Amino acid sequence: LAALVSRRLRPDSIYTEELRRRGIPWRGSLTERLAHAVIARDILTMDPPTVAAGARVSAALEELAAPNVRVVYVRGPPLRAIDLNDAKRLWAAPDRDRLSVDQVAHPVAVVAPQDSLLDLGQKLWSADWGELPVCEEGKLLGVVTRRALLGALDAEVLHRDVLLTRVVRFDADREAQDFFELPADRHIEEIAVP
Repeated sequence: LAALVSRRLRPDSIYTEELRRRGIPWRGSLTERLAHAVIARDILTMDPPTVAAGARVSAALEELAAPNVRVVYVRGPPLRAIDLNDAKRLWAAPDRDRLSVDQVAHPVAVVAPQDSLLDLGQKLWSADWGELPVCEEGKLLGVVTRRALLGALDAEVLHRDVLLTRVVRFDADREAQDFFELPADRHIEEIAVP
């Protein structure tokens, strides 16, 4: 009875309360906790293709013609985009040289830098082009791709460095981590210093 009343008044123990205060996830399975530990800021790809608001459609189409580009973002709040579906329609439009990106861009769903892998997985499921823009206070920081998400899950949950490698660094008193992609025939090993 005492334990039940105690849990009703204070659901966390002194240990789990400290974990919650530090922002360390502790509820759920180990897999869920690992997936909550990595956030969008850790795996985003910086400098996605963008055009200024008011630019001509031809500038966006030029960006879309580059290899591996599926979406061009139109800067400025709210964030909008022109994707390959729009480009197909615009390449055939006779008046495309007179159009501005403001006339044809559509709104896009964005994610926050602190969104976890679980949040990103749910949101990426419905993203047409396999990427989501990461925005903070209306500013585009980069994009999270399905490839980066799968690589982070591979590294964190399966503990393999096949797709991405996690590197932990220490900035003053703060620990930070980055993920980067290795070429297919390379790997990273930890070597003890003699």
